[in-house]
Amino acid sequence: MNLYLAGSSFSGTTIACAPARASAGATVDRVTLGETPEKLDVIPPSMQHELKAVGAVGSAVVVGEEVGRLEFTDDKSLSLSVVYPDGFKQKVDASQVQVPETEASTARVSVLKNLGVRHAFSAWLGRHSDMFPRLDRKDWEAIAPRTDEYNCIAESVGENEQNLWPGPSVADFDKLYGDRGFVPVDGLDYALQPEIEKVVLFGLKPGDRDYEVARLGLVAEGRAFDPEMICTHAIRQRPDGSYYSKNGGLEKIKILNPSDLGGGFYGEPIKVYARKRDPLEAQ
Repeated sequence: MNLYLAGSSFSGTTIACAPARASAGATVDRVTLGETPEKLDVIPPSMQHELKAVGAVGSAVVVGEEVGRLEFTDDKSLSLSVVYPDGFKQKVDASQVQVPETEASTARVSVLKNLGVRHAFSAWLGRHSDMFPRLDRKDWEAIAPRTDEYNCIAESVGENEQNLWPGPSVADFDKLYGDRGFVPVDGLDYALQPEIEKVVLFGLKPGDRDYEVARLGLVAEGRAFDPEMICTHAIRQRPDGSYYSKNGGLEKIKILNPSDLGGGFYGEPIKVYARKRDPLEAQ
């Protein structure tokens, strides 16, 4: 089966897409850009844009005012990412990629505005790498755009319409999570349990690098707190075992290990809470 699009060519690619869009496992023997585009009629119209985006892999892409390159995310699927010159990788959906209609402009495609300009967390981390000394660029992925409409605690309980902050003490968080059906877990148990949703709470204790900064800030604000532990952040485990972390007014990111956020601004993981996962989310 040959498909003709618009740019360079590749062969032997298997498209494992939903049956609603095309037959599962349909194989594309060759995709050639710039030749008889009318032959796209051999596939459902709903697949044409996706294949054009795939055909644009290797092209320069414009995101906001920056230029990157469209690449496959990995060797196992047709998922796409924009790779920037400094190595930052940003996943995109084929529907977000604007593919020029004329062959003359295939050297540069663009990404729709709903992807947003380059994730601000990456730029922020570049300027403040000491805030998260263990967080390597390859260990996180931006999931949702920057916003101050909700914070990390709201994200940790799935209430992304508000900012939540019960207070700086562990007792404050025990109540907040308890009111929402969470119970404390013995030890720092990060293990994935498909039917259980876990939240990891972070905090600073005396001796931690940024403890004094947090303590003096609370003192200056006249707020009561437990000097033995100042709570700072929380992250929520996803059904695949990864974690979502909403970082202030910056993006929501996905990380694989809670300890990757430790050693700096947030302190260390100090407590894990768990509740039964919504069956719809677990699917």
